[in-house]
Parts: sequence; structure tokens; C-alpha cells
Amino acid sequence: MKTSHFFPIALVTALFLPGMTKGLCPSITIDIPDIPSGCVGETVIVSPRLEEIAGNCNHMTTYPYKRWNWVVIGDNIVEPMAGNNIPAKFVTVRGGHGKIIFNLICRSRACPDCNRNFEVEREFDVVHVAIEQGSLMVCGKDDWAYLNVTDDTHAPDGVVWTSRPHGIHGHGSSVSFRPSQLVPGAYTVKAANDGTPSCPDVCEVHVIKVNIPTTNIFVCAEDSLASLSLSGDSYSPGSYVWSSTPDGISGCGPDQTITFVPSNLPPGKYVVQCQSADLEDCLDECEVNVIKVDLELKNTGTIVPYPENDAYYAQSSSAGTDQLGPLPMGQGRADFPGQAYTAPIMVIGAVSPPSVPASIEFRWKRYITRRSWYIKQDGGTNWLVTQRSKRGVPTPDDDTGSDVFNDPTPSVAQSKIYMYDCSGLLPAAGGGSSLSVGDFIREEKAFRYAVEWRTSGGTWSECSTMNVGQVIVTKRTNTTGVVANDWEDIENSNETVTLNATISEGEVRSMVGGTLPITIHPDANN
Repeated sequence: MKTSHFFPIALVTALFLPGMTKGLCPSITIDIPDIPSGCVGETVIVSPRLEEIAGNCNHMTTYPYKRWNWVVIGDNIVEPMAGNNIPAKFVTVRGGHGKIIFNLICRSRACPDCNRNFEVEREFDVVHVAIEQGSLMVCGKDDWAYLNVTDDTHAPDGVVWTSRPHGIHGHGSSVSFRPSQLVPGAYTVKAANDGTPSCPDVCEVHVIKVNIPTTNIFVCAEDSLASLSLSGDSYSPGSYVWSSTPDGISGCGPDQTITFVPSNLPPGKYVVQCQSADLEDCLDECEVNVIKVDLELKNTGTIVPYPENDAYYAQSSSAGTDQLGPLPMGQGRADFPGQAYTAPIMVIGAVSPPSVPASIEFRWKRYITRRSWYIKQDGGTNWLVTQRSKRGVPTPDDDTGSDVFNDPTPSVAQSKIYMYDCSGLLPAAGGGSSLSVGDFIREEKAFRYAVEWRTSGGTWSECSTMNVGQVIVTKRTNTTGVVANDWEDIENSNETVTLNATISEGEVRSMVGGTLPITIHPDANN
């Protein structure tokens, strides 16, 4: 460490010259202490000590006279001195190197040969350190950044740089540092004279980091809420600004997480950008892919063929036909030949945008709530409604069935997925064979078809759902023991409706007609 500039004590003595009147010519010692370096704005006090060795400057004959003055040389580094007082006081106003001169004058009219001038000078420094940047915002991705002191800085011992927390340090009129190697956050940086006094100046350096840890995410358009978050070490002293191309995801605030509503966005790719409001070029971006599966019911025509629908052969073989919609009584179930009353359907999902990556998987799910009833004539005077069977009450059952009947992989040509369902009724099963001619069976099935999806083997979640209601009504017409001969196919419909799978008097009347009273058993809808 360097020290302040000091100069030796001056001894200035007026010598006795021939022809002078001894005793009248003064000999004076002037002692001015060294002036220590100080900081701008401080008051400097200089107090010379005078000792008259010979003569008396105050009592010369006729007109004794003694006066002094002060002169400061040094590029206006002090305020103008007020008067010539002892001690002298002056205030430093700017940094630099200066010199102060004290001049003492003795005059005598009676003894002109005794006139004497005494002069002593001292050098001193006014230390001034000022950082040019009051504050500095740098991006954590930057390789280099710089701080420097102002041109009017005067640090005779050199400038030293330090910071809290540690990370920015050096010597000289400027300091360079690497934001990419610093922990994001606020740093208080100090520049000071590397000696006494230090006269420091400080500034704030903010190392900003904006980091979205994922490069792309996928969300379902049916989701009510989704979010994007920055990494935990992201930092911006103000706020973050979020935007997207195309528009749709935006926000601003100090939180490191933004939420958005996928159901408000058209399906497709969104390039989302987050930037620091304090430093616009410090940013990061990622892709948000909004996936949508639009479901439709196909209950007429034929099964969508291969290769568009990879499960075509399994689907058509299960029913013994590729026809959709109500089939003739006794047809439609290869596992129950001659026994079923069915109406095969397909549920088709159109996936957008097309060509989703292989990391996105889909699967089909089907849930059911079902009740079935007997409607029998009770002695020919009353229609009695009793429960035949039920399932998925009150909580719907998973009735998805075998995966071989479903094609959950979006097709190349149309980006569609397919589910086949051949739901029906076995009218003669159970108590059906004991019904009398003229009795009815009614069944209502409330289906909920769902497409679930996941990314990279993660957790499955629903992306799209559709409610389909199936109503089956058949009437016993004969007792031959052949289903196709004994039962009339009155209704077997599938529509995109939500059924409650309960029976009402009005529904019974629409089936049986006439005016006979209708009695619905108390347990019919339990």
C-alpha cells in the first residue's frame, strides 16, 4: 500500500546582512506540518507555527508592519480561500494534486533594509474516486462486462476494485469480469484508492439470468390451465415479460411462472419468449405445442378400412361384419352368435396439429353407467317396471375392453385415431327367456369416451371426451327359442347425448302405448 505524500518541515530564517540595524531585522522560523491526503468535500486546516529568533517584526521603528497570505496551486481543487487567517481553512472540491504556499512579509519604513519575505510551501493530494456507471445491468449469458472510473478520478495509490458478494475484483482505472461465471443476483461493487484515505465509490451490478429449463412442452387444448416456469436461479431485479408467436401467451410481473389457458388457444406451435424487463436482450424461449383431439361419432356406414384404421380387421371380425348402426336381431357379436341385438359404432379422434412426435402417446378409454328394465304386463291390468340389471352406479365403470379393437396411433394420411364399439343386449339371457309374449326389455347406457395422452412415458391424462347415449328397446313376440324369431328390434340407437340411465313413466308409455296403469317399482332406478 502506498502512503500519502509528505514533505519535510521548512525552516526559513532571515539572515542578518551588513548595514542592517541589529535587533530590528527579524529572523523567523516557520513550521508547517505535512498536509495529509484527504477526500473531496473535506475541510483542510493548515496552521503554521512562527518563532521570531531575532528582531521584532511587530515593533520596528516608525512603521512596523507584518502580513501574510496563502496561495493554493492545483487546478481549482479547493474552494477559494476566505481571508488570510491563521490557521487557514479550505474545502476540497475536486480530486487532484496541489500545492499550498504560505508567504509572510515584514515591512519597515524606518529600516528599509530590514524588509523581509518568508515563504514555505507544502504539496498535498485530494483523493477522488468515482465509478462512471451508477448501476449496470448485464446478462448472465455474456462473456465479458466492464466498469471504469470517471476521467476526474484522482487516486495517487491506484484504484482497487472489490464486490459483495465476491466475484468482481481487480486493479486499475477499469475492471473486467465474466457474467457467465457469476451467480445471478445483485453485486455491490466498490472502487477505492489503494491507500489512505480510500475515498470509495460504489455501484450496483445486476447479473440477470432468464432461463426456461425446457425447450418444448405439450399441452392439451382441453386443459383449463397450464404453466411455464423459469429455473430457480433466474434473476431480474424488476419483472419478466412473456410473449409468444403467434399471440396467445403473454404476461408481465415479478413471478417466475406464467399461467395460461390452453382451451383458449388454437392448436399448434407457439414460440414463447421470456425477457427481463430491465435488459431486453437478456431472454430465453421455448416451444409450447397445443394438441387437440376433436371427437366425432360414426354410427352409420361401414368401419373405416385399413390402412387408415390399423384395427379394421379385428373390429370387423368381432362383429362378423363391417356395418355400423343397428344390425338385425341375433347378429353383430361373434362371441355370442345368434343371441345379440347390437348397433356397432366408431368414435373417431382427429388429432391436430398433424404429425405429433413419437414421444406423444394416446390411448382410448370407455366408461359406462347402465340400467336395464323389464316391462311386464301384470295380469293384464297393469304394466310393472322392475330393474333387470345395472352397472357403473353411481360411479361409472371402466369398460374399455381389449386394445385390439382400438387404434390410438394417429394415421399418417389423416392424423386420426379410431375406437370401435359393438355394444348390445342379449335379450334371452337371464330372466329374459321367462318373459311373456308382449313384454318388453329397455336398456339405457350412458357412455363416456375419452382420449388420454402422455409425453415420454409420463402420467396419462385426459385430452378429450365425448358422451354417447345408447337406448335399446326390444319386445318378446314368440317363444320358438330362436332370438331372431322371438324378439322384435324396436330401437337400438347411439347418439351424442348424456343419459341418466333411469326410466320414467313417459318413456314406458311411449313403448307400451294404451291406457293401462304403469307401476315403476321403487328399486327400479336404484
